[in-house]
Amino acid sequence: MCYPNLDEIRPGMRLDEGFEKRIGYRLPTEAEWELACSGGISSSRWFGFDPDLLSNHAWTSQNSDYRLKSVGLLLPNDYGLFDMLGNAMEWCHSQYIKYPAFVTEPIADPGIRTLKIEEKSLMINRGGANLYQPLDARSSQREYHGASSGRVYITFRIARTIEQE
Repeated sequence: MCYPNLDEIRPGMRLDEGFEKRIGYRLPTEAEWELACSGGISSSRWFGFDPDLLSNHAWTSQNSDYRLKSVGLLLPNDYGLFDMLGNAMEWCHSQYIKYPAFVTEPIADPGIRTLKIEEKSLMINRGGANLYQPLDARSSQREYHGASSGRVYITFRIARTIEQE
């Protein structure tokens, strides 16, 4: 299991070293999320930057009527993942740390090693949301909120660690 049992989780605890390598289900780290979102390419949008293509791939303020949409109504990325941009932001298992001024590729995720479970911890959210402007629909879009923020446009995507062959 990646995480402890629910009855074992306490405020202020830290997860054991290497939890993200254990077999099981968990939130993706920020670096894993960005890699999954990019669909294996090195730009912020797997389909390019043509604004006319955006509405085929992402729900933003331009086409969502500011409402969450069912998953899978738009085109997936090159990994077959739907709604990686827009619609709802997604929690990552990474605490907020400041990035350097210019990042050209996903960076190692030191936020997972310092993660301490606190209600007030600022956790990373990725992907933009249905109420964000179209320019924010990109794999590098990065926000942070407290775990108890209660924002209805933040959801999660489950990652699964599997055995390496």
